[in-house]
Amino acid sequence: YNGPTDTVEGWAARHFDRLWNGRRFDHVMQSYAPDVVAHWAGGRVAQGQRNLQSLIIALLASVPDAVLRVDHVCWSDETDGVIVAVRWSLEGTTRSGGLLGPVPSGRAVVVMGMTHLRFAGPVVVEEWTIFDELAVLVQAYR
Repeated sequence: YNGPTDTVEGWAARHFDRLWNGRRFDHVMQSYAPDVVAHWAGGRVAQGQRNLQSLIIALLASVPDAVLRVDHVCWSDETDGVIVAVRWSLEGTTRSGGLLGPVPSGRAVVVMGMTHLRFAGPVVVEEWTIFDELAVLVQAYR
């Protein structure tokens, strides 16, 4: 992403591009609080930056050539901080292992998801990421 970052949309586009497409896992250390709590699909919860990195790496291990596109961004200034909602889609081919488990390798999948980020000042303190894991598995096994 080479566009402006002085808007919420621009920040989100750069954030997701660096993290997912650039595989810049060090970006977690810059953008998330040390004690961040991430709630992910399948009831997965990660506390802390390293554990959040592990979740991201686990999903990318299942779809190693994944490319993520930010589809829509909206936000709200709440009493406990700004909340940013990002609708995204991730496309790639499967590889057995990682977050999706022992799936057939080489299958094209599209993952549609949503991430909500709650900020305290300049850093994310809580994240909710959802995607239809079952739909991804159906694509991998068809």
